Amino acid sequence: MTAAQSVVQHPTHGRFEPNRVLIHYGEIALKGRNRSRFEKALRHNLRHRLRAAGLRPEIHQGHQRIWVDLDGLAASDCDEVMQAASETPGIVTYQPVHFLPATGHSDRQALLEQARMLLADLANRVDHPGKGTFAVRVKRADKRFPLPSDQIAARIGQSIIEHSPWERVDLKHPDQTFHLDIYLDGMYCYGTRYRGLGGLPVGPGGRGLALLSGGIDSPVAAFVMAKRGCRVDFLHFTASPAQQRKDADHAVIQLARQLSRYTGHSRLFMVPYDHFDMALHGDQRGHEVILFRRFVARTGEALAKRLKALALITGDSLGQVASQTMENMVSTSLAVRIPIMRPLVGLDKADIVDIARRIGTYEMSIQPYKDCCALLDHRPRTRTLPYNLENIEQQLGLTDPALLQATLDDAVCLQFAAGRDLET
Repeated sequence: MTAAQSVVQHPTHGRFEPNRVLIHYGEIALKGRNRSRFEKALRHNLRHRLRAAGLRPEIHQGHQRIWVDLDGLAASDCDEVMQAASETPGIVTYQPVHFLPATGHSDRQALLEQARMLLADLANRVDHPGKGTFAVRVKRADKRFPLPSDQIAARIGQSIIEHSPWERVDLKHPDQTFHLDIYLDGMYCYGTRYRGLGGLPVGPGGRGLALLSGGIDSPVAAFVMAKRGCRVDFLHFTASPAQQRKDADHAVIQLARQLSRYTGHSRLFMVPYDHFDMALHGDQRGHEVILFRRFVARTGEALAKRLKALALITGDSLGQVASQTMENMVSTSLAVRIPIMRPLVGLDKADIVDIARRIGTYEMSIQPYKDCCALLDHRPRTRTLPYNLENIEQQLGLTDPALLQATLDDAVCLQFAAGRDLET
């Protein structure tokens, strides 16, 4: 025990117990007349995520913030609420708070005194590094409060020094920050503010169909689009869809399940590539990979029409591999009318890997697994011409609607919600 800890005087009243999780959003606040639609989507997505975990807490909104009531929930349930907030696009920050309600007859000074003791109690519980520093931040949304923010912060800081191991104040680079937000309806006391995913809530951005290969890039592309408000379903080409649907540990099934933590609800369509494989014969002199990518795009376009998806999503990054040169991406896009979104097109591989690690897909993506492109020519052309590809496709019958229909007829669909499998 340090000398500082030996003389700590514990507060005689006021125990910090989180009774809400306070959530702030950012970009949604800039939406003007459409803001209510985005706010509603965010509340809906968070509620859906919590119900998938078996929780039905009250969710409220006001003053550009959302809060989840923790009354009646166990400590483990609070952790589940925090986990849900961390995986819900549209949330910028979230934190467990002790809320002190203000009524019309409340003594504001008495409420402040209670907040002061609550934050001192919180400071006494937070791990204290040797020679650690702290700061107090006070936000007064209620400008009628009689004391200025700096005086309130000084009072709370003095109480923390008297009642906890924290002794040193550093307002620029503190090891720990304690917060008091003062609103008309009451005061929020809290410590650490956690960063959310940011972006926009899933839903208002329309629906997209992600071409999921099983590698590192395509899951990240799906996540990035979900974070911009897009509902995302997945299309994957495989050797035996019916067989692989029984394997819950299959890499692509794991990826779709993990991504549903962020998308909320997604469908994975697995289709066979053997119809394409049987149609492809002879030496196509390095065109095989691009021919296949064009066939995948056409299949995706047909499925997207059924799903009312507005665009395809790929993990293409310019110049990363031979099939992702500018010329080859153009050749692929010209095979369809539907837009192809490439959210990773300007990112370095290291940046993509960093995102994959953060969202939990990297380890799944590097499992030994040969996707269909790996079975084709390992030396694809870096520059293809669309009219040459069209001539080859006509000769081989790769644009025959019956070929697409046969591929989709053998599709297998799995559904996932908030990281869990749904019955299909």
